Amino acid sequence: MALHFSKTEFQDREKSVIYSLREKNLDALLIFRQESMYWLTGYDTFGYVFFQCLVLTARGEKILLTRTPDLRQAQNTSIIKDIRIWIDKDGASPSNELKNILYELNLGKKNIGVEYESYGLTGGNALRLNQSLVDFSLQDESFLISKLRLVKSPSELSYVRKAAHLADKALEKAWELAHPGTDESSILAAMQGEVFAGGGDYPGNEFIIGSGEDALLCRYFSGRKKLKDLENFHKIDSNLWNDKNKISKFKNTNLDKILEQNKKKSDPNNPWHVPDNNNACSGQTYVRFLVKSVYPFC
Repeated sequence: MALHFSKTEFQDREKSVIYSLREKNLDALLIFRQESMYWLTGYDTFGYVFFQCLVLTARGEKILLTRTPDLRQAQNTSIIKDIRIWIDKDGASPSNELKNILYELNLGKKNIGVEYESYGLTGGNALRLNQSLVDFSLQDESFLISKLRLVKSPSELSYVRKAAHLADKALEKAWELAHPGTDESSILAAMQGEVFAGGGDYPGNEFIIGSGEDALLCRYFSGRKKLKDLENFHKIDSNLWNDKNKISKFKNTNLDKILEQNKKKSDPNNPWHVPDNNNACSGQTYVRFLVKSVYPFC
């Protein structure tokens, strides 16, 4: 079983959610957020793009309603024992099947919280959910679990520290390869390889790299190219931001030269202009990396 936390920790998390439910006079919570399911049970899937719901009652009962492709996924990655399947076919109504589960749990006309603010619950599905559960007392509890997740356990903090270490290692590899003529694809491959070699995984967000005119883009985009000469590059950034002491330890960064070049840029209409103040990124360098967390467990 691919669980990354102890069953005791999952039990403690469940107790904290049930305590919050009782405080709010709720009889159950309909969980649609994948990150909530993961935190509460370990259930790990990207099948949240389809209708699926984890029901947690104030009595501690848990039932997952999902599609057939995620049956094995839930069995192998979570502590959920009761997994129900809805068949994805024309005319299917998973919200009605969810209603039947709620009645089975004696929750008819009870107070139920719903994670409406969720990538896993589209607008259309939310409308169908409300129609199916018209006889229940529903209220938005999108952030009930999210607030509990703010306080990290010692085991979660251990993953965070490991992720930070692997992010540093990936960034070091990027700096090692960041020379004119290097293909951006080679840099990304080396960064992700460093993470895998250290026991990490794919990050929740792709590594972001941009050079030349793309250096200021802060979202991932498709298409790679080779790094050009120094004067054609503009900005570097990472989760470590522009720490001159850290950056300058890497060879061939020419940071002082770049900072001096940046001070000479004074045209406010220039899109690459970086103001010389404490709130701006410190300097104009020649390629940008954005390294995100490489452990998705928290």
